[in-house]
Amino acid sequence: MGRYHISLLVLFCVISLFDQGSTTPVAEPHHDAPLMPIIGHRTASLKAEFDLTSLNAQLKKNVHHIIEKEFHAAQNNTHEIEDLHHEITQLHKEVEYLKSHHVAFSAELTHPIENMVADEVVHFDKVRVNSGGCYCADTGKFVAEEEGYFYFSVTICTKRDSVLEFALHVEDHEEMIIHADAEHLELGCASNSEIVHLQKGDHVEVTRHGICAVKLSKHGYESLCIIGTLLPSTNHSAEEYLQYFQTVCSIYDRMSVDCVTVIGGDFNTDIAVTSLSSKSKNVIDFITKNNLSPVPLMSGRKGPDFTFRSKDMTRKTMIDFIFIPEFFCNGFTNLEVRNDCPFNVSDHYPVLIFLDMNLLCNTSNKFHLYRKVLLWSRCDEWEKKYYQTELDKLLNFEVLPLNSCEINENYIEHINSNIVNVVHIAANSCIPTGKFRHYLKPYWKSNNLDYYHNEQRQARKTWLSMGQTRNNDNIFYKQYKCGHR
Repeated sequence: MGRYHISLLVLFCVISLFDQGSTTPVAEPHHDAPLMPIIGHRTASLKAEFDLTSLNAQLKKNVHHIIEKEFHAAQNNTHEIEDLHHEITQLHKEVEYLKSHHVAFSAELTHPIENMVADEVVHFDKVRVNSGGCYCADTGKFVAEEEGYFYFSVTICTKRDSVLEFALHVEDHEEMIIHADAEHLELGCASNSEIVHLQKGDHVEVTRHGICAVKLSKHGYESLCIIGTLLPSTNHSAEEYLQYFQTVCSIYDRMSVDCVTVIGGDFNTDIAVTSLSSKSKNVIDFITKNNLSPVPLMSGRKGPDFTFRSKDMTRKTMIDFIFIPEFFCNGFTNLEVRNDCPFNVSDHYPVLIFLDMNLLCNTSNKFHLYRKVLLWSRCDEWEKKYYQTELDKLLNFEVLPLNSCEINENYIEHINSNIVNVVHIAANSCIPTGKFRHYLKPYWKSNNLDYYHNEQRQARKTWLSMGQTRNNDNIFYKQYKCGHR
């Protein structure tokens, strides 16, 4: 019996294994059929049928999918390896190129340059080093042969009593400014450096910035500073314009502390139109705060009422100005917009004004007549009455002609000039006066004038050292402007 038990155990295990793996269901036995016991029928035969076709098909499909997936992965790995080999080859070539092609140059000027116009390129004619041959002395331009980061350093010097600015120009924009100031020095030098990212073929040059200032001095005369500027055109944003204009204002503030200052050039904005832009509003605010008169908007101008015209003459605007201190309006002999400038020379007309330099001469009558500030606060009743009497006497000098046909524009201008002169003469002879110092607060009756003057200068130095931010929210700017008034 033990032998049969072992045989039956093995048989049931085998049947169970095949039953679970077969895809063909085994027919359930009928419950009403009599069960035939295996024990006791040792001679009975067992038969098991299995259908492996669908199983083999599914297995083949799975194996094919796995092989295909592995094949594609191997292909991708092969492509990646090829790409890596290509990149490594390129890197080796670049390394070899860089080893054999060093890009570096050093150049300088052999002679001083004068009368440069705005945006003119500086040609550094003496080339000391030009490894890679990227700099051309004939054009003054550096051309990048490859993309990369490049380091540039520029040094400029200017003569006494002048301010000079240059810019490192990359393609269509300025990367940095170099500002040299020799206002109180025999020679003023300045350096600046910048790292710029260049694409292959980019051009880099040093150009004359749109601001230039020079101070003229002569014994017996007050010093005169003339600032010339070219502000950004409409191709630039308003933010760029205002940032540039802040630099102009900063130079004017500094130069006007010690001398009479005139500023002129192409401001690229019209301040005479009805609808003012943000640029025009800033310019008007600047000349109003500094008591400047805009030439050529003053009366007595000859020539057209525009300074810029398009080639087809469809666009005419007044964008070129000379801003002069108000007292200069009392002494100019000619004011003209010259329209004889051909278009092939410039699309701008020059503005011409002749100023009376006697207004700067300490010994001239005009200096004492127009450069004195009337101290009305110091007048007593007798001085005021004396002024009225003197004015009444002087105003009797002229009688209008009986014939109204003789009254023309020239006659009215003549009468107006005489009246203005009479008022000045009467006031200067009767009213206490003091020299006008526009950069000081009016503490004329205080014994601490020097203290307030030094305080104002210190506020300005602090503002300059903190970045020259022209914003009313900046505390250093507010302190500087408060001390400036």
